[in-house]
Amino acid sequence: MGMSLIGISLGTFGLFGAIILIFSHALAKSGTFMLTGNILHRFKTKKIEDVKNMINLMPKTGLFFFFGSLAVTGAPPFATFVGELIILSKVIQIYGYITGAVLFAFLCIAFLFINNKVISMVFSESDKKPFIESKFVYIPMISISLSLLFLIAIPFLYSFLGGIIK
Repeated sequence: MGMSLIGISLGTFGLFGAIILIFSHALAKSGTFMLTGNILHRFKTKKIEDVKNMINLMPKTGLFFFFGSLAVTGAPPFATFVGELIILSKVIQIYGYITGAVLFAFLCIAFLFINNKVISMVFSESDKKPFIESKFVYIPMISISLSLLFLIAIPFLYSFLGGIIK
């Protein structure tokens, strides 16, 4: 959410990027947090190292946890990527390429470290038996999917905020 604060501080078009980032991040992160309840219920642990093979043990939870992680960290085609890209372009426009490169490097480091852990949780092997997933897995699935579909709303949001953003 530091990126959204940077976008807000840049004003105008950076503010537009921050609004996109905040809304899409909220949808993706809330869905991902809801899925962690299923993970805690199944694995009975809060340690990342003890959670393995989610894609086979809990396919829906594992798949949408992976996509939720990508959405939260700003991977394309999620709207968080578009918001971060708008903010980054405004940073480069105002402060230059060096500052933009430093900000981009920090974004890449965060992306790699978070998704490395999630990939090990979702796709690594385990000897545990499959688990019957809760029916409540559909609510976070919808929330994470809305984060992707928020891309459709960006042009409407831009025209709605047309007097503010230049």
